[in-house]
Amino acid sequence: MGQPTEIFLYGRFPETSEGRSKTRNIKLADSVSLGEFLSRAGIPVTSVQLVMVNHKAVGKDAMIRPGDRVSIFGQEYPVFADWLWQRRVMQRTRD
Repeated sequence: MGQPTEIFLYGRFPETSEGRSKTRNIKLADSVSLGEFLSRAGIPVTSVQLVMVNHKAVGKDAMIRPGDRVSIFGQEYPVFADWLWQRRVMQRTRD
């Protein structure tokens, strides 16, 4: 059927997720875009400050694969300098 993909929610997401715990699983059969993944998780893209996949910050064009560990941080989370630096490095390596 699909392999579970772990989601770790930080910030106000349990409120918007009908009181669910901060850790959830979604089963994926194939890779999906980050936007599709957030949609399946019921998380509005506009409420996301940062997404990390397997402990690495990713951009909006990231693909989520079955078995990944996805951490999602809400808009109320401050973006630390090292996160910004990591985003810039990842963008440069893709260009």
